[in-house]
Amino acid sequence: MFDVEKVRRDFPILGVRVYDKPLVYLDSGATAQKPECVIETVDRLHRESNANIHRGVHFLSEEATEMYEAARARIAEYIGAEAREEVVFTAGATASLNTVAYAWCERFLRAGDNIVVSEMEHHSNIVPWQLVAERKGAEIRVLPFDEEGRLMTVHGGVDVKALDCDFYAFSGHKLYAPTGIGVLYGKRDLLDRMPPFLSGGDMVDRVSFEKTTFAPVPLKFEAGTANFVGAIALGEAVRYVRQFDAAEVEAHERALLLRATEGLEGIGGLRIYGTAPGKCAILSFNVEGVHPYDMGMILDKLGIAVRTGQHCAEPVMTHYGVTGMCRASFAMYNTLAEADALVAGVERAVKMLK
Repeated sequence: MFDVEKVRRDFPILGVRVYDKPLVYLDSGATAQKPECVIETVDRLHRESNANIHRGVHFLSEEATEMYEAARARIAEYIGAEAREEVVFTAGATASLNTVAYAWCERFLRAGDNIVVSEMEHHSNIVPWQLVAERKGAEIRVLPFDEEGRLMTVHGGVDVKALDCDFYAFSGHKLYAPTGIGVLYGKRDLLDRMPPFLSGGDMVDRVSFEKTTFAPVPLKFEAGTANFVGAIALGEAVRYVRQFDAAEVEAHERALLLRATEGLEGIGGLRIYGTAPGKCAILSFNVEGVHPYDMGMILDKLGIAVRTGQHCAEPVMTHYGVTGMCRASFAMYNTLAEADALVAGVERAVKMLK
């Protein structure tokens, strides 16, 4: 059986009180909280192993480099990459997408090609493709998204070899790791053929005024002083997640979703957006006559943290004809009691606002 109380003890922030009420954190879809082992890893690296990677022969530099590359290998195994060189560390999924949009498109995109993105795409991610298309004169088509095609990075459900995808990207902060770190997976032959996106230290081989040659992948795409602390902490987050049975975690989150859904469906005027079977543990909803910001502010006063607004998804909001929604997103550290607290909080807010 999945022991959620044991899991909760790993996350110090869950003991925080908000307005003198226990924190009910239901915004993990925006950023997940961090377990003690990840927090300790960041602290220990700054205290004991802080040195620039790949650029020194002294002990601290070599130690940090070894841990950085070990994290790369761990993440490569986690997502099923053929080799660790196919894992590029970035600042997050957005940085990964921009790298592909500019580096891959610079080499392979031709005028007249189609770029197919989804109405459910993160709306900031549409921007680099638009800019590339404008520069190349290509066409953009926006197509519906099939939720059955979703991938579960957090639950260890990604196998890039089985998917046979050319690229895959994710952010560490949604995988219980720090912010400012992410991963771009790319097939080795494509990464080898792509030009670098950013220039700077560590991505060069030889430099002269006549000619510059670049380092091999993945370093070619990791310009500047790397966020080695974030990368190593991401590796630790992956180690933490892998100690749990992925099916048990997913079943626990599905139970949370079912409990909250059943409760919210009994509230008059409330509409849940996204009801496909097998959906991940996220509930987006509105109540007729209630602004989502007002709902979110009242829930906050009750200690319940939810997301309000467009959720970086303006195109799909436009599709539904709304300007904003409330969103509760569950993680493995949430409890059935917290799902009940959400329902009770929404009921209270509706009585106050209608």
